Amino acid sequence: MKNLGFGMMRLPVISGATDFDFEQLNEMVDAFLEAGYTYFDTSFVYHDGKSEEAPEKRFCGSRARGFPCRSGKAGSDYR
Repeated sequence: MKNLGFGMMRLPVISGATDFDFEQLNEMVDAFLEAGYTYFDTSFVYHDGKSEEAPEKRFCGSRARGFPCRSGKAGSDYR
């Protein structure tokens, strides 16, 4: 695995924290995968709890090449 992760903390949005611009996000993810990277870093606190759903839509809704690695965070409470 290459030593670079795709951070899901600041994803492209159309408006608001959870209205993702999936066209731009898919282009970014495709470029990342085509460069040989596979590690995605998510957290339930990013984008009002929706950053973990964004990659699921991307990979489950298309012909993903293999299964990328995804990390999440557990037990964090930033309130």
